[in-house]
Amino acid sequence: MADYRIISADSHIVEPPDMYTARFAPKLRNRAPHMERRKTPAGREYDAWMLEGQQVGTLGAVMQAGQRFEDPSQIDFLGVWEDVRKGAYDAAAMLVENEEDGIWGSVLQPSQGLFWYRVPDSELLSEICRCYNDWIADFCKPHPDRLKGIAMLNVDDPDAAASELERVAKLGIVGSFIPVGRDRVDRGREIDHRLLGALLAGVDAVRRRV
Repeated sequence: MADYRIISADSHIVEPPDMYTARFAPKLRNRAPHMERRKTPAGREYDAWMLEGQQVGTLGAVMQAGQRFEDPSQIDFLGVWEDVRKGAYDAAAMLVENEEDGIWGSVLQPSQGLFWYRVPDSELLSEICRCYNDWIADFCKPHPDRLKGIAMLNVDDPDAAASELERVAKLGIVGSFIPVGRDRVDRGREIDHRLLGALLAGVDAVRRRV
């Protein structure tokens, strides 16, 4: 019998359709990302994430984990919510599926959330991050020893990012990630040592206080 526990360090949830519409601040609620059932020109239905009238992601793109190892020819970027495994959005079901695979616990990342860093409006991005952070904290809360959430941070304002990290640390979040790609440069804010230094100073303060 093994005397150690296996932890998945890079598991992903699949964001439910109402993650943002149910949590957005009232003043921004009409801009919240939402899931919409759409059709291809051939009439096939699929679910897509919509933001400000634009399709910004398809559900099928984030619900086919492992397909590339089983049969890459069957990878399909279309899909509907009813086909998402319950373990991708329900904590109890996730633990059951983990145990079937010999996994004791998981460190959790978003799926569609990774693409929101392309959003140019900083206020909107911060609200998206806040809603995700609240949701993942609630998801992990019943099983804090086995499910660990990672926060989304908008680093446009390092002080605000540090404040958000302190807030979610009190909710049980154990870490965060930040974008490092060209999207931030294109928005006129390059991620450099000065910005990271300010953020890391905030992180250090959070570590001392929480």
